[in-house]
Amino acid sequence: VPLRLVGADTQSSVGFSFHTVDVVARLRLRLHFSYSPTLNVDTSFLRLTLNGNEVGMVKVPHNEANDAIALLEIDPIYLQEWNHLSFQFVAHQAKPLCDDPRSQNSWIQLSVTDSYFEADTTKLPLNNDLSLLPLPFFDKHDVRDLTLPVVFSAHPSWSALKAAGVMTSWFGSLTDYRKVHFPSYLNTLPEGSGIVFVTSQDKIEGIELPTVTEGVATVSIIDNPRNSDANLLLVVGPDDRGLIQAAHAIALGGVKLC
Repeated sequence: VPLRLVGADTQSSVGFSFHTVDVVARLRLRLHFSYSPTLNVDTSFLRLTLNGNEVGMVKVPHNEANDAIALLEIDPIYLQEWNHLSFQFVAHQAKPLCDDPRSQNSWIQLSVTDSYFEADTTKLPLNNDLSLLPLPFFDKHDVRDLTLPVVFSAHPSWSALKAAGVMTSWFGSLTDYRKVHFPSYLNTLPEGSGIVFVTSQDKIEGIELPTVTEGVATVSIIDNPRNSDANLLLVVGPDDRGLIQAAHAIALGGVKLC
């Protein structure tokens, strides 16, 4: 749906964010738009503000009413955790007598699908630290749908399935408006990040599971042997009951596991 501003002095805004681990060094906006051919191109323009800071002005170009493109460099210093890019449309008609601030002829339309940011980013390394959960498996700043595989042994028990249900429900509650998918894997690892549910008696091909001692569940994050850019959350119970308790501990929070 395009963003359409109508009137001599109208405003609208869009929200956006970057991944938690991304540090933005350079930011440029490529803006595609169209506008009323009756505008005075010498005095009509868009004023852009990012989080309340003015970051630039886009003039209405000559003879490009149906397909105009503007490139705008934006200082990343104005970025925050959650960002709001605001557009103020200052419009004037080419014919002064028609310069009514309420005129429906004064409009500009921004293409949401064709406009985008070009960003130079550096990705911060994340330690395999349980205190960062739900990272790196879910990032609240990522607007895309979530696909998070769940991994079981070749013959998962009912308790393993129940533990997976607890954890997937927790991740599902975090995703808000996003669609979420939890594909299952038996005795094999996914290419990306995933969650492994096993007891101390189980085995998963491709990884060495941590040893469970003194009947206490072990929860840890490791690099995925199949993909160095992905991680695995290992939930290893001493038995079926311990596996379910570990899943509840993670989902409910406040319980220290190592």
